[in-house]
Amino acid sequence: MKTIFATFTGSNGSLGYVTGVEYKLTISQNIKSLTIKINRQDGSGGDCEYSNTINFLDNWTNIKTV
Repeated sequence: MKTIFATFTGSNGSLGYVTGVEYKLTISQNIKSLTIKINRQDGSGGDCEYSNTINFLDNWTNIKTV
């Protein structure tokens, strides 16, 4: 797992995320597949699984590691 800051660019309200807002996220990748899992570190949910890195990047920008 890794902690990142990233700005959401997907559909406003999707899983409680607001477009244009920066979130502190936990991100992890399954060793046996390309799937990426994220959730908000503030404990408010937002659990989401992306099928690959490209799909993740379609919904997030300004990604910074902590």
